[in-house]
Formats: sequence, C-alpha cells, structure tokens
Amino acid sequence: MRRAQAAARRFARATIREHTRWEVKKLKLEHELWCFEQKYSANQPRVPAGNSDGGQWTSGARAVGDAAAANSADSDASADSNGSGAQANVIRICMLGSHMITPDRFGNQRWWADYVCADGFTFRKFGTGDRIRGFWVDPR
Repeated sequence: MRRAQAAARRFARATIREHTRWEVKKLKLEHELWCFEQKYSANQPRVPAGNSDGGQWTSGARAVGDAAAANSADSDASADSNGSGAQANVIRICMLGSHMITPDRFGNQRWWADYVCADGFTFRKFGTGDRIRGFWVDPR
C-alpha cells in the first residue's frame, strides 16, 4: 500500500514538473513570436533586387528613394507565370497546447495533445510512448 502511494506521489510530482516545463516552453515561444511580430512589417519598403544589397529591409522610402519604393510596390503586385508573385513560402506551425499521457493496464503509455495555431485553430493528435512533439505543421 505504501509503495503504491509513494509511486502515485512520484507520478503526480513528475506530471506537474513536466507540465511546468511545457508551460515555460510555451511562454518562451509566445515571447519569440511576439518579438518577431514587432520586428516584421510587410508594408516596409525593400531595396530593389538589382542593388547589391537586394532583398534587405530598409528603414523607409527615403533610404532608397521614392522610385525604389514604387518599384517595390510594383514588383510585389506582379505575379510569376505560376501565380506565386513575390511572396515567400511560409510553413504554418502550430504549438502544443494541452496534453495528457496515461498508461494502460499493461504499462504502455498513450497520449493525446491539442495543438493551437496562430489564428486560433486547434486540432488534436493521438499517439503512443512518452514523446509528444512541441510543434506540428498546420494540417489545413
């Protein structure tokens, strides 16, 4: 009886510790995403591709001249033959929200995890073992 209670207490402490680790990782990721959002601006003019510094962000239209800013707007509006335009390829990543790991009567661990995407979309994944991925590619 004492062994079972001690094992249950150890399991509870380990679960709380693991949950705390995931929360810290989640907060770190949220902070990194917030920093990225503060730094990135899609409306900021770019240096023209013909320039030796092509493709780098500038501090404004004055840095490259009004003509360069107009050229940048024109190139963003135009599309390639395949319709991709001047947009970058983006892989949408969803972050681990809540999860639970439970052993079955044979000691095999099964888990479920809810993942949250940047736009609020959530989905659930199931698996076996004790490794739950912190990030998952958006299934949409």
